[in-house]
This record gives sequence, C-alpha cells and structure tokens, in this order.
Amino acid sequence: MTAIASDTRIYATVVELLDDVAKRYADREALVVGATRLTYREYASCIAAFAEQLLVNNIRGERVAILLPNSAEICIATFAVHAAGAQVVPLNPLYTERELEAILADAAPRLVIVERARAEALQPLFTRLGVEYLALEVGAAETLAARDANRPLPQPLPSPDDLAFVQYTGGTTGRSKGVMLTHRAVAVNISQRESTLPLPIREHEAERILCVMPLFHTYALSMGLHLAAFCAGTLVVLPRYHPHEVLTAIATERITVFPGSPTIYIGL
Repeated sequence: MTAIASDTRIYATVVELLDDVAKRYADREALVVGATRLTYREYASCIAAFAEQLLVNNIRGERVAILLPNSAEICIATFAVHAAGAQVVPLNPLYTERELEAILADAAPRLVIVERARAEALQPLFTRLGVEYLALEVGAAETLAARDANRPLPQPLPSPDDLAFVQYTGGTTGRSKGVMLTHRAVAVNISQRESTLPLPIREHEAERILCVMPLFHTYALSMGLHLAAFCAGTLVVLPRYHPHEVLTAIATERITVFPGSPTIYIGL
C-alpha cells in the first residue's frame, strides 16, 4: 500500500472533486475536443444538465453502461452518471454484438448510453436484454446545450461508500469479470497517485494533459479524466491514436503531460 502524504487532497468522491475545482477555477479551460472548448464552469454545467436528464430515467442507485468513443460526450456522461448517483459501466465502443451481450447480461444496466451511429444496429440486442438506451450524437451540440446555463449539480451527491464503477477485465484468461469500485476507492486512488507522482494545481498556468488512450479504459480515466480535474488542468482529448495527430496536438495545444504506453512512446 502506498502511504498518502499528509498535505495531499483527498476527496470523498470524484463528483466532489469536480464540483470543488469548477467553483474555484470556473474560468479555466477544462476540456478540449477538436473545436469544442469548455471552461470548468461550462463543463460542470453540461454535466449537471445531463445528470438531470438521466435522473428522469430513474437511474439513481442503478448501473449505466457507457458505449461511446473518445469525445466530449464520454467525459460529460461519465461524470454525469456519477452525479446522478448511478454506477458507471464503461465499455469498449468497438465491441461486437456478441461481446456486448455477455457483458450487458452480466452487468444488467438500467440504461445504456450509446453513440447514435451504433444505436440502430444494437437495438435488437437491447430489446432482447430488456435494456433501455439513450442515443447521443457524438460531436453535435445536444450534450453541450447547457454550457452557458451555470447549473448546479443535482443533490444529493453520491456518498463515498456508493458504488462508482463496474470495470470489466480484458478477458485474457477467460470471460470478462466486473470489478466493483466504490467512490472512496476511486478517490483515494487519485490521491495515492498524487502522493507518488505529484502534479499539484498550478495557480497561474494550468497543466495541459493529452489523452489518446480510450476513455472506457481505467488507465485513461485515472490518468486523463480524473487527473486533469484533480490538478485543475486542461484535458485535451483525441478521438484515436495517430502519430501525426499526436505530435501536432503536443505542439498546438502546448501539452505539458502526456500519459501513454511504451508502445506509443517508442512508435513516436
């Protein structure tokens, strides 16, 4: 176990982390995906509005599967599901219908958030499993409609002992297994990383973090989505890994932190 330094911030949940940073650094750039640029105030407002939309589907205390590619929508949806008091089941958007069927049958989500481009093809699967779905147009304006609304997050916020994620394993030794993670476990893990590899908040110029890893993966969530919020930094998301696009983004977006893998670094 890694000890946490006494001066390292520890939040009860990632929702409280986002809420705190959004209030303290409201005008700082939070998210960049292509032409979309959101400040923390806009980011939090979009998350709050989407969480309210999800609550209409009675998801509090339930599971919500997210089947989206790297985009502003997956960032907003992940935080919004948590803010609505539900458990996130992040899934690879490239999974085949057969691969999805086994996991969805096991996870039994109340709702699946899916890219509109795939929704029609997967509708028979959702019907067969009795799962409702919400189709989103990735890259469109619908998820960003509340960016100027200055909405507060819905109350009550999740508690530290509420379940935050069902993270499915890769299935390399058999069938994928769902790993249960509480909000406390996720929040403490963020602080353990900070204690070991510090990336404190920079008051005058934010860290700029490049994310090319898939945001359904635990590494991208920890070292991209959550890391950026913890240091009040800017998360720059690319839809996929492509060497030219990565090198261009590093230069044009003035990237200061680039989490990746040895394969990516060697390739570059």
